[in-house]
Amino acid sequence: MDTSLSNNASFILNAQQYFITDVFGIWLLDDTNDLMTTGEDIGVWNSHSNWAGIGGIGGWKTNPNTGLTPGGSNSLTFTSVIGQPEGFGYHVRVAGQLPGGSDTLYIQNSSAPPVPEPATIAALGLGAAALMRRRKRS
Repeated sequence: MDTSLSNNASFILNAQQYFITDVFGIWLLDDTNDLMTTGEDIGVWNSHSNWAGIGGIGGWKTNPNTGLTPGGSNSLTFTSVIGQPEGFGYHVRVAGQLPGGSDTLYIQNSSAPPVPEPATIAALGLGAAALMRRRKRS
């Protein structure tokens, strides 16, 4: 996973801008418990894989203040990835305090748009067919 943190990287939460001071976790995320990853420790970055209830994570972690800082980049390589990750996430530390008093945050992104379940698609199709049939009768 090639990752870089731009200078002045920030996000807005509750109309407040927060600047990211470092990234200390980089993860692939799984919703269906079919993800298993392996990797090698690289410098301060420790490979980590875990299933937590339904789903799991695989990636690297380090301590806050030792991770990726603004303007920096790194390349972390999985030895193996089994399963299909549904997203990715980052543990970041920010300048200042977030609501609740912490200076760390987990940011999760979806790598692909959610796919409706077959039952949802069928219900939408039946509804569209009923509307077309009703329109023909009118």
